[in-house]
Amino acid sequence: MSLKSKNSLWLRKGLTLVEMIITLGMMIVFIGALFSAMIAGLTYWKDGRLRLQTQEALRESLDTMTTELRQALPNPDPGTNGNPPTGYLGITPEIDPSGILYPNENNSVGDYLEFTEPVVSVYIPSTTGWSEEQPDNYQKIRYYVNKEYLIRRVTRYNSSGVQVSEEDNNVVALREGEITMQVTSLSTSLVEIEMTATLSKFSYTIKTKVKIGG
Repeated sequence: MSLKSKNSLWLRKGLTLVEMIITLGMMIVFIGALFSAMIAGLTYWKDGRLRLQTQEALRESLDTMTTELRQALPNPDPGTNGNPPTGYLGITPEIDPSGILYPNENNSVGDYLEFTEPVVSVYIPSTTGWSEEQPDNYQKIRYYVNKEYLIRRVTRYNSSGVQVSEEDNNVVALREGEITMQVTSLSTSLVEIEMTATLSKFSYTIKTKVKIGG
């Protein structure tokens, strides 16, 4: 075999090896780009799902409070610790005669919502014997937030207006982040509730106005 033929063979082999290296490099770059795109897509999907879950949690929170707040009635209690069950009439400074205890015209903005409503099992106003002055016919409700939870506190009283029970239950919980709430008294029968969820990558705010007792 001539020297020229040997050089040509070596050159072809060398070019084949270079081509393999180039091809391998291109494959690595392509796979890396594909993997990066997959990671970015998965992150985007997770973020989108988290946003949706957060929005649904806040909407559920507002729906729950709104539904119950529409049942609020003027409170004949809290005549606690042996005090007469005079309710909102006995609160100093005087507040508007509604089911809302807080916030009110004296404290128009607050970070929790407190009101009274009739106990469902006994609230039948058309029934003979119903007495709106009986404190055991009512319960006091407080909605407040603690980090990622919206909490509902129920306080019950006996016929003398003495507190007999208090129970907290988590109504809604975020999967991530924290909730803040601001409640504003707009009039004697209207409040505005604003809730914000704050997460590491975004925040979401929702608000609504609620007519008390309606």
